[in-house]
Amino acid sequence: MALRLQISCMDSSNLGLSRTNLLLKKSDCHICGSDKKSLMLPSCYFNTSEKALSLAEFIFVVTCDNCGCIYTDPYIDPSKNMQYKSESYYNDYNNPLASHNALQVKSAKFKLNLIEKYLNLNNKSKTLDVGATGAFSQEIAEKYKNKINYLVEPSKDAIRLCKEKFKKVTPIKGIYNQQNFKEESLDFISFFYSLYYMEDPNISLTKAYNSLKTSGRLLINIANVLMENSGLYNDPKSPNNGYILCEISDIVRREMYVLYDQTSLINLLNKNGFRILENLKYCYPFSHPLYGREGSILICEKDKKKIKQKIQKSFKSKKTIENFCKIVSANSIQLFCIDKNPKTINFYCNDDTYFLLIKEIFDKYTSNIQIIKKKVGDSGVNNADFVFTTFNDDRYNWIIDDDKRIQVFQRDMDNLYPNYWKKENGEIMMLKSCLPYKKKVQELFPWNRDPSRFIVSWSN
Repeated sequence: MALRLQISCMDSSNLGLSRTNLLLKKSDCHICGSDKKSLMLPSCYFNTSEKALSLAEFIFVVTCDNCGCIYTDPYIDPSKNMQYKSESYYNDYNNPLASHNALQVKSAKFKLNLIEKYLNLNNKSKTLDVGATGAFSQEIAEKYKNKINYLVEPSKDAIRLCKEKFKKVTPIKGIYNQQNFKEESLDFISFFYSLYYMEDPNISLTKAYNSLKTSGRLLINIANVLMENSGLYNDPKSPNNGYILCEISDIVRREMYVLYDQTSLINLLNKNGFRILENLKYCYPFSHPLYGREGSILICEKDKKKIKQKIQKSFKSKKTIENFCKIVSANSIQLFCIDKNPKTINFYCNDDTYFLLIKEIFDKYTSNIQIIKKKVGDSGVNNADFVFTTFNDDRYNWIIDDDKRIQVFQRDMDNLYPNYWKKENGEIMMLKSCLPYKKKVQELFPWNRDPSRFIVSWSN
């Protein structure tokens, strides 16, 4: 049942309240169906009036107490908010349609070369891409000279772009779960980063199963904390301009329904008659705007026996997300201390709780380093080897010595999530990483390629 709620939520600057009218639906676990869940943290949504992501204190990221699947509850009902669904994805200031399409064009050839040997495509193949601008489907059409390549996408802007730029693609505006394709009519279906946003993934995969030929292939491209590394973002050619993606707001992206990990995705595929043929790990090449970023592509085929497997349980992702910022902070702080060997650090911050979270990390993973909290107006800020600050430049330039100043939040971190979140059980969850170390950025992540050197878990 959908409910119309008048919602109060913090805006993207966390300075005031904004109000919106959206139809929301309550949700149970999409994988096992359990209604037992634990609240983790608030999600985010796209504020269409401000053209920016906002903290959605009315939508929460929860974890299933039975199987460990992570999903949003409640969620924005796509069928009752079609205009929102159409506008919300390609109009973000960080993700405008033009730049998103440019990335898709760049990625299309690379990804097709990566997967084509598994697809059995030819000039008679019929394909479908779910949620995109048409760049990948166009690449298939040009390579195989096939005539039928569908695209399903709710964004009117993306559909218009597809009609203008990708003439060999047949776009269908709408939500995939509301579409009907003929039984066993398609040779290939792809979900590039779109399965997250399927309101009911079981319906999505049932439709895919029914419309795929026996020899057809299903592709799922998923990025999340356990299946993707975000590493070498220190290339000046990168659109990220040298800063790294390693925050809660990058894990919990807009109004996604399910945040898949390896276990939940396998459970979902098994439940709906698919088995994984290949799990391809890839890294974007130097020539790509996302150079260094790693991901996974699952190539799946129909399981003719369609034997239902027992639901696997895993709470690894829940623990990873809960401790994500602590882990990243610990790695970064360790690396900074190894490189700079400080004796004293002044931590310039007005948030007592956040300071205690950082001090806990220093106390646990460093030795013989004195960290002292300073706030706006305190004297002696520069009387230390380094000054860590959580403030933007315009707030501290006149106080802090440039040679000592270390900005520990990445550029956009203070625009969305607060420094910490207090969970239902009273536990404080850290939501912004302390990042004093900006070299060798791939070594800051919990899934580091060589975890033996650094902290890869957090235990209290």
